[in-house]
Amino acid sequence: MPGKYKQQRSIRTREDLLDVVADEIVRLGYAGTNLQRVVERLNLTKGALYGHFSSKAEAAAALLREFWAEFAEIFGDGRDAAGSGAAVGQARITLLFDRAAESVRTAAALRMLTEEAQAKSATLPELSAIRATVRAHVQYAQNTGELGSQISADEVVDLVLAVLAGSRPAEVTFGSDDPSAQIRRLWSLLPPEPG
Repeated sequence: MPGKYKQQRSIRTREDLLDVVADEIVRLGYAGTNLQRVVERLNLTKGALYGHFSSKAEAAAALLREFWAEFAEIFGDGRDAAGSGAAVGQARITLLFDRAAESVRTAAALRMLTEEAQAKSATLPELSAIRATVRAHVQYAQNTGELGSQISADEVVDLVLAVLAGSRPAEVTFGSDDPSAQIRRLWSLLPPEPG
């Protein structure tokens, strides 16, 4: 049993490290995140940290891998987006909003992607994947008349990404205890075409 306990403790330590690294990234950005502060917050040794992650970049990469697995779980490979109705698109985007608001790890990944894009003054391929998936849902719903076309799909996508990039667990101020309310408000900007 001692081996099993040690393994469970190691798994818990790794999870705690990811949570605290994510919290630091959300609060201070990737550049402001300091591993010494992480180990101090958890009352660990640097050796315990380096037993799990050799660097801040390695911990950040683990957070990004989790995010992309979560994104794939929500949106699949994106091929069905062009044939999904407004309700499906809204449900998927709302779920992504919920995860960003509830999970410090998801919020940290979104902040890192946003920071990297800003630093490069370019759209990252990773953000382009999110943009294309959301755009396909919006365009399909507009083409079928489920959503109006008063504003372009790209404008909706920009708004969705801006809100996602700003949705930090400690800072979610959508005027409601329900972070999904924001995405519902965004979609309400696009009423159905008059019949």
